[in-house]
Amino acid sequence: MAICRSRTSIVAFAVAATLVLLSTIIAQPAISEENQPPTITVPAHFYVPWKITWMFYVNASDGDGDVLRFTWFWGDGTMTVTPTRNAAHTYLQKGTFTLTVFAADQTGLPGHNVSDSNAVVVCPCIPGAPPILSFTATSTVAEVGEKIFFTGVTNVAVYGVLKMTFQYAGNPSTYDVVSSGTLYNGEQFAVTVNHSYSTAGTKSVFLYVEDEYGRNVTTQPITLTIAPPSIEWHLNLAAGWNLVSLPLLASYTADTLPGLERGDVVANWNSASQAFDKIFIKGVSPPITDFSITTSAGYCVYVSTAKNLTLRGFAPTAQQSKSITVPTSGGWALIGLCSLRTDWHASDFGPIYWGHPLTMVAVLSDGAYMVHIIGLPMNNFSINPGQGCWVFVTGSGTLTYNP
Repeated sequence: MAICRSRTSIVAFAVAATLVLLSTIIAQPAISEENQPPTITVPAHFYVPWKITWMFYVNASDGDGDVLRFTWFWGDGTMTVTPTRNAAHTYLQKGTFTLTVFAADQTGLPGHNVSDSNAVVVCPCIPGAPPILSFTATSTVAEVGEKIFFTGVTNVAVYGVLKMTFQYAGNPSTYDVVSSGTLYNGEQFAVTVNHSYSTAGTKSVFLYVEDEYGRNVTTQPITLTIAPPSIEWHLNLAAGWNLVSLPLLASYTADTLPGLERGDVVANWNSASQAFDKIFIKGVSPPITDFSITTSAGYCVYVSTAKNLTLRGFAPTAQQSKSITVPTSGGWALIGLCSLRTDWHASDFGPIYWGHPLTMVAVLSDGAYMVHIIGLPMNNFSINPGQGCWVFVTGSGTLTYNP
C-alpha cells in the first residue's frame, strides 16, 4: 500500500509539471509566421575622402516595427555592428570598395537578416563646400521695426549636417544660426528667418552655409533700405476751395490723395506761366491727366463737403529745398512747407527765400484771404502743417528751410 501511494504521488507530480510546462509555452508570445523581413538599400558613396572619418548611411525599414541591427562589411577587411542605419568609418587606402550591410530584425526567422551592397569610391580629395542654391528676402525696402523675411536654400552632396548663418551686418552684427538634421545624397535644407531694424539707413545681410567639416561658402549680400517709421497726419478741408501742401515725405498723386471723392478737384499752379496748368477732377478726368503731388509745393483743392484727408508718410529731417521760377518782373508762387512744426509764421518766408526778395504771403481762412507784407508787423499769421500759401517774389530763386 505504501508503494502504491508513492507511485500515485510520482504520477501526480509528473502530470502537474507537464501542465506547468505547457502553460509556460502557451504564455510565450509566438513569433508570427506572417512577420515580414526588413528591407535595406545601400546607396553608392562617391568622393569619400581618404584617411578621414566619414559618415555612411543606408535606407532600411521594417514593416512590423522590429528593432533592427546593422552589420557593416566595409570591403577593406573590417566590419562594424550598429543599432542605427548610420556608421562612421575611415578608409586607409584609396580605390573602389564594396560596402555590404546586413539588416536583421532579430526575430531569428529565416530570411530576416537581409543585405545589400554598393560601391564606395575613396579618393584623396574632399568634395567642395555645400552650395547656396538661393538667398532671397520678402522685400528690400522696409520701415524701422518692420519684419523682413529671409530664406536660404542649400543641399548636401552625399551625407552630413549643415549649418546656415544669417548675418545682419552692423556695429555690432547680429546673427541667426540654424542647423539641419542629418541630410542625405542631395537632400535640400531650406531655412526662413525674420529680422527687423531699430535704425534707418542702408543695411546688408549675408548668408553663410557650413558643413560639419568646417567648409563654408557665402553669397553676395542682400542690400536693404530701411526708412524711418511712417506716421499719419490728418488734413482737414473745408467745403469749397482750400490751399494745401504735403507736410510729410510721401508719394501721392492728385488721384491717390486719400479721402477725395468723385467731383473733387486738385489744381496745380505754374509760377513760370502764372497760370493753372494741371487740373484733375476725381472720377472724371482721364488717368493720363493725373500728376504727382510734390513736397514744398502748394495746391488748390476743391471739395463739395468738408473732409478729413489721412496722409501717411515720413517726418522730414533733412533740409528741404524748392526752386521757384517766375517772370522777370516777378510773380506769384503757390508753395507749402514739408514740416510738422507748428511755430511757422508768415514773416518766416522772407528769410528762407534766396535769390530775390519775397514780399507778400497770402492764405485762405474761412473762405477769405489773409495777406501779410514782409517787414510789416500786421497779419503775421501762423502757418499750419499741410497749409498751402501764395507768395509773391520779385524774381526767381530757391526756397530753402530746415523742417
